[in-house]
Amino acid sequence: MNPLKETAAASSPGCGPRDRSLALGSTHPMTIASGQNEEPMSEEEFASLMAKTTLNPCVDVCVSGQFDTREDADKLGKTVVLFLQMLGVYLQLDCLEALTVTDDYENALLKIERGFSTNKALAPTRDEFGTGYAMSIPVIRNGALKTHIVIHSGLIKPLVDPNHEKYSFAVHTLAHELGHAHDHSVTGRTLPNLVGTQLPDFRQGTLFNLAHGCWCEYIASRLSATWGTENYCAEFEPTLCDMLSTAMDRGTACIFCHRMHGNIADTEAEMKNIYGGLLTRLSYLVGHLHGIEASIKEKTPKLHTLIQDSKWFIPIFERYESNLKELKETHENWTGIEVFNPLMDTCESMLNAGGMRYLMLPTGNYFVELKYPNN
Repeated sequence: MNPLKETAAASSPGCGPRDRSLALGSTHPMTIASGQNEEPMSEEEFASLMAKTTLNPCVDVCVSGQFDTREDADKLGKTVVLFLQMLGVYLQLDCLEALTVTDDYENALLKIERGFSTNKALAPTRDEFGTGYAMSIPVIRNGALKTHIVIHSGLIKPLVDPNHEKYSFAVHTLAHELGHAHDHSVTGRTLPNLVGTQLPDFRQGTLFNLAHGCWCEYIASRLSATWGTENYCAEFEPTLCDMLSTAMDRGTACIFCHRMHGNIADTEAEMKNIYGGLLTRLSYLVGHLHGIEASIKEKTPKLHTLIQDSKWFIPIFERYESNLKELKETHENWTGIEVFNPLMDTCESMLNAGGMRYLMLPTGNYFVELKYPNN
């Protein structure tokens, strides 16, 4: 049968399924969230649970792409809506504006109306971990912070089949993106002008972007940890070990190359990618571990040993982990952007350890100083 192109599916939770067999199974997130209790829920228990959802009743869920039949597309759309309703019992999803499932992920990102001025176009994340195909985008609507999630259809299609080998990964992917939506909901109340506002100070703006990136992935990973896949930590460990063990060598090579080409903008961007990128990627693991109340030593022993052997990194990591915990503890009571100052200082220490410093000139502009690290 020829696949259907651009097949529309569910558009609101009100159209969602009442048949739990679409998604509920022994590995369903609701059983995980209730402590692996696989006792089937009664209809009354299920209705009572669903009544607690925080999901925005006007959320727009759009599924498009190649499906064998229209029924397959509709089933996926209804299943996604059901999951949104259920995960909304545990996450704050009142500000989720829309969720787009599509084969054309990259172009879908470009079509999002963000509601504020920015010179940075949305694009898939690409780094040592590969290319990302799911993103929660903060958008401004009538002065309020909302969330529009875009997910590649290939990641989410297994959601309709609890026996699919990628089912747990699909659940975790969706939960992680909804963790971002939860963060946007809380931040929209505590720091309503955060998104879309640019800091005039170059150094502060740079460090805030690094710190905020760490926080965003930390909180989404911590909130979604309940639905994490069994091998999540083990899968992260090798790449994180490689990023940490080679960071100093890559940073030193970057500074050496700068002596040749002299392009400070490119060098600064690469140094931020090396050292800031390591902290950002670590935040996925650290958030997940905090969410399941486990330690790096327990779940990623090789990484733990490497951190202990990296004397330059130990104090930075300890501060970094403490900073993130404190942000989580105070999340509901943030009163200003200064809550990020400790984490911003830690990010600056990370860059300094690699040999890069921001020095203010008498004119108020900044000079990016590069020195070979001592480690």
